[in-house]
Amino acid sequence: MRTYARERLAALIRIVSSTDPFYRDDAIQYFYEMGSRFGVARRELLAEPLGPEERSLLERQGEAAARAIAGQDEVIELMQLGQRDEASAYLVQKVMPEQDKVIHTLSEFGDLQERHMQAAIAAARKHHSDAMGVLISTGVCAFGLS
Repeated sequence: MRTYARERLAALIRIVSSTDPFYRDDAIQYFYEMGSRFGVARRELLAEPLGPEERSLLERQGEAAARAIAGQDEVIELMQLGQRDEASAYLVQKVMPEQDKVIHTLSEFGDLQERHMQAAIAAARKHHSDAMGVLISTGVCAFGLS
C-alpha cells in the first residue's frame, strides 16, 4: 500500500509539472490506476483478522487517505482548468502533508506487524524447545526403563 501511495503522489507531481497534455493524460490514468490498486489492497487487508491496534492504525490511515484523496482530486481539477500554479501550490501546501500522514501511518502499521511476527516467532521457538525437552525426557525415561 505504501508503494501505491508513493506512486500516486509521484504521478500527481508529474501531472502538475508536465506541459505535454498527452504525457499528463497518461500520468492521470496511472494516478487513478494506483488509487484503484491501493483501494483493493486496503480492502483485502481490512478483510484479514486484525487486532485492535492494527484496526486503529488503519482507521487513522483511512481518515488521512480521505483527506489526501480530496486534495488530490482538487489538484487534478485545478490542472484541468489550466491553473497550474494554483495546483502546484495546493499540492505542496495541502496534499503532500496529508499524503505523508498516510505513508507514515502505513509505516507504523508495518512496524506493528513486524513486532507481532517477531513475537510469534519467539513463541514458536519456545514451544519447539519445550517439545524437544519433553521428547528427550521421554526418551531418557524409556531408555532407563528398558
